[in-house]
Order: sequence, then structure tokens, then C-alpha cells
Amino acid sequence: MLKSGKKLTNAMKVCSKHFSKNDYILPDVPCKKKTLKKNAIPSKNLPLQLPVNAYVQNRIQRKRDRDILEETPSTSDSFCQSNEENIIIEANEENPKIVEEIISGLSQPTSHLQTCKCDKSVQVKSGDFIIPFVSIFDTNCKLNTATGLHSIELLETIVSLYDKHNCTRRSRKLSSKERIILTFMKLKLDVSYVVLSILFRTISSQTCKDIFQETILYLSLILKPAIPWPSKEECLKNMPICFKLFQDTRIIIDCTEMEIQKPKCLCCRIRTYSHYKGKHTVKFLTGISPGGILIFISKAYGGRVSDKAIFEQSDLIKKLIPGQDAIMADKGKRNNFRRMKLLQMLQLHQPEFTLSAVIND
Repeated sequence: MLKSGKKLTNAMKVCSKHFSKNDYILPDVPCKKKTLKKNAIPSKNLPLQLPVNAYVQNRIQRKRDRDILEETPSTSDSFCQSNEENIIIEANEENPKIVEEIISGLSQPTSHLQTCKCDKSVQVKSGDFIIPFVSIFDTNCKLNTATGLHSIELLETIVSLYDKHNCTRRSRKLSSKERIILTFMKLKLDVSYVVLSILFRTISSQTCKDIFQETILYLSLILKPAIPWPSKEECLKNMPICFKLFQDTRIIIDCTEMEIQKPKCLCCRIRTYSHYKGKHTVKFLTGISPGGILIFISKAYGGRVSDKAIFEQSDLIKKLIPGQDAIMADKGKRNNFRRMKLLQMLQLHQPEFTLSAVIND
């Protein structure tokens, strides 16, 4: 009766504006709440038709708009028609005899001409607007900030060597360039795998981890020749002025430690725990030339291993020339003890070797 357009429930109520004065019991008695008669029926302010919600109204309006567009001719059709009329008028002014030929030619169907029709809609995929993440590294400065590589040419060289070794056998989700950039970003910025998965979009965090662990093994093989062992002549040519008193110095050595996660294996925990750092670490023996070039890196050892043991197992002494080369080491906290120990090790392997100098930390 009220034409509300909704399903009636027991919780619904009718406003008093829809009832007349005679529908109430004792209408003249003033009170806050008036009681309706049992046979009271709403008779005032009734709607003329059922209400239509906004969704249905929009659907009806869109349908009307489409019908109007289909009935009215398009602008391109009217443009083509006006051109045909202009051609006929001009031909009639110049030579009335060819008007019939033009009309007959326009009326015949032509397969090589395309009719003028306007496209009502264009479908575009969302993937057409996705820009690869690696495309933002278009300058050397941007690449160096994110990956540590100093030039785009160096990146392309590493990518070509990576492809030559056929390193992308397992996963093809990322290209070789993307895999290398992902690995160097992890090494340079130490961002989480979740952040890398967001940046590279099409892969998950676990896939990022697998790609990093696989790619870094191949990069260790590819970049191993990038750590040269210079000749004695090259060291003397690039010897700094501050090394005037230490011309026999061939290499400057020091051990460095890197923190790692706590291993699950108990034996690995014992080997990697460093009492000096108070955490689980791996230790490397690194060496640079007097000119500042990295020329030696040993294998990885647990943080429990002493510097003496790493030096003995690295076979660094075999690379030096007896009687001509000397090794420079840092001072450390126990200057005399470490200096004497290193001298004993050198003299034990090669009696001709001497410790050239000791530098402060």
C-alpha cells in the first residue's frame, strides 16, 4: 500500500504523517503517544509509484544514451557524405556528363576502400603501462647508488658473461640483467626480500631469496678474475709517496668479519661464534696493494678461527718473492704480541721474509 519497494519486516514502522485524525483513539486528548485504531489504514501522503534505486536509474539512463547514439549518425559518416556531395557539385559545374559516372562509381562497392567508422571504445590492458624496474637505472649515478657498479658498461659486461655461462636455467621469471641488479642491490643496500619482491613485482619474496643465492654463486665465478695479483713492477710504479721507507711492501693484510644468522647445526654454531664480536660471524683474510687495489681474498672461515690459522691456510706466502717482498699488517690492541707472532710465522715458512711495518688502526 505504501509502495516502499522494500521487503516488509516486523521492525518497520509507518510515520504518523500517513494517518488522519480519525485513525487515532481519543484524538482530542493531549498526550505524547497516541494509539491507532485496529482498522486504521494509511491514507495521506502516499507515493504515486514504486521508488527506483539509484543503480536502476543509472542503468536506464545509460540505455537511453546508447539508443540516442545509435539513432544519430556519426560525425565521420556525415563528413564522408558531405565530401561526396561536394565532389558531385564540382563535377556538375565543370562537366555535367561525368556526374552519372561519379554517382555510379560511388554506388558500387569497393573492396580496397575502408568505410569511415568511429571506434566507440578502446580496450587497454593494465600490463601495457607497467614499466620494468631496471629501466630507471639510465645513468651511472643511479646505478652506482643502488648497486655499487660504477657504470652501465660494466653492468652490460657482467650480463654478457652471465649469459655466456647459461646461468638462468632454473628460473626464467627475471631476465639476466634483473637478476644481477637484484643481487647487487641486496649486497649494497641490504634490503629485505619482501622489498625486492615489491620492486620487481612479478616474483615473491621466496623467489627473490632463491635468485639471490643462485646468482651470487655464479657471480663469484665470473668476478674471480677481477681480483688480480699485480707484478712487482706494477706495485713499484703505483707506490704512494708515504711508502718511501717501505718500498719492499708487496701487500697489506687484515682479517675482516661479517655477521651471519645463527646456524641450526650445533657444530656450525661453535665454529662461527666469535668471542671478540660476541656474535656468529665469518672471517676473511683480505689484502690490498700499496696503491689501494684489492689483490687477495681468502676462503671463508668461522669467527672462532684465529688470524694466524687463516694466514697459514691461505698460502699467501707462496705468492711472494723471497728476499724482496714484505707484508704490512695493522697494529691492533696487542701490538707486540701480534707483531712477534707474525714474524715467527713468516720466518718459519721463509726465513728471508721480514715484517716491514706496523700501521695503527
